[in-house]
Amino acid sequence: MTPHKYLAGSVLLFLLLFHTHGGALSQEEAPLSLEQRIWDHIKIETYGPEIARSALEEWGEGAFPSLVEVLQKGDKEVSRKAAYYLGVLGDPRGAEPIHGYLERLASSESQRSFGYIALGWIGNEEALNLLGEYARDPKRAEYAVRGLTEAKNRRALDILNKLKEEQGDTAPDYLAQACDSLSAEMAKQEGLLDASSILQPNDASLDFWRHQTPGLDLDLEKEIVGDFKGSLFWSDYFENHEVEGVRL
Repeated sequence: MTPHKYLAGSVLLFLLLFHTHGGALSQEEAPLSLEQRIWDHIKIETYGPEIARSALEEWGEGAFPSLVEVLQKGDKEVSRKAAYYLGVLGDPRGAEPIHGYLERLASSESQRSFGYIALGWIGNEEALNLLGEYARDPKRAEYAVRGLTEAKNRRALDILNKLKEEQGDTAPDYLAQACDSLSAEMAKQEGLLDASSILQPNDASLDFWRHQTPGLDLDLEKEIVGDFKGSLFWSDYFENHEVEGVRL
């Protein structure tokens, strides 16, 4: 799965703030040209998401090593966001560091949930095999199954169906629902069903719309900008920096 690319500005903003507020760089050392380009992307994604859909391809290669560094060295909240954005980038090289993150973090599965979803977004053989292994662990299974569903490809569906077959009558409801959901998605992709017959996730799911919609309506624009502004990592930065034209 190749995610829509209008999240590039948020990836870059996250990296800049990690290196400034996180202590890797002082504010004075932060490259001003990079900062300006980040804000340019933020403005584009707010006003014209379609224009910015090529942004992740442009920035992805440069963002990848920095995100891996953040994943490995950041605190729990920062690492979780880094895992999320590695999934957004969709680089197959991200599977291994995310695997290490999931094994290293001694916390509840909910704290690691972005890692499983990110593996699904990466969606290559390595990532999906890892999710298949995790799905056989009762403590990880539900999150791993969700990650497989996010992959939206035939290999992920094969893994889910095999898991369901192995568990038979004891298969949990969420596994059966995941199989049905991804089967319908595959049928839609292959032109076997009309798109209108496919049940869509809750419209209120910000993560869903960030990855599935090629454009944003005004209310969702405000919600995403509000999410930026209210973030633990970004709130101080927004208070001290004006972004010309952004509707807050």
